[in-house]
Amino acid sequence: MLKKATKVIGKILRSILIALVTIIILLFVVRLIGRAVNGTTPDGGINESMLVDINGTKQWINIYGHDKDNPVLLYLHGGPGSATSHLDYAFTRKWSDVYTVVTWDQRNCGKSYDTSKTDTITADIMMQDGKEMTEYLLDYMNKDKITLMGHSWGSLFGANLALEYPEYYDAFIGTGQFIDYIENEQRLYEAAQKWSEGDEEGKELLAKWSPNGADTVDALMARNEIMDRYG
Repeated sequence: MLKKATKVIGKILRSILIALVTIIILLFVVRLIGRAVNGTTPDGGINESMLVDINGTKQWINIYGHDKDNPVLLYLHGGPGSATSHLDYAFTRKWSDVYTVVTWDQRNCGKSYDTSKTDTITADIMMQDGKEMTEYLLDYMNKDKITLMGHSWGSLFGANLALEYPEYYDAFIGTGQFIDYIENEQRLYEAAQKWSEGDEEGKELLAKWSPNGADTVDALMARNEIMDRYG
């Protein structure tokens, strides 16, 4: 009886091991294919990744497009700090037939992360980064102007760049447009008060956070849990 049980367990363990090895091999093959596709340069186009000297730091960009003569689009990710270089291929390259798309991991995040840089990141520093990155692209791509597209924090960043340096941009595209942080938080708090009616756990989360800002880790976590809880 014991021998039979041992054999059954052995077969199950072997099956699990074979399944795990198969999954690992498949993931490896998919990654190889993805890297090959990702690394292909279209005829007459461009596909380059590099670290650029921007405002005293090395910052990573990828430049991809089907035609170098197309207008240039600089995509500004959200956060601040929410680099999307691991996701950019899935959506930014959908525009690469009409734009040369530049994706950028902003200061000290994603592929631009630098453990030696511990200075506080301010709005003024980010604006200077944006200006220098724009100037670099204008020169590198031989353009008079470029288009900006920003998502979430990037939409606030991009709007301010376009307002400050209109001579550099032919258009600004805002997605998930962010205008006023204080009002945004106030409206969220007011909505969460209604959502949490009759929900004691929701009210407990709400008590840890205020619309004046999530200035502690606990408050920020409570705010994010409220967002998740009520969709």
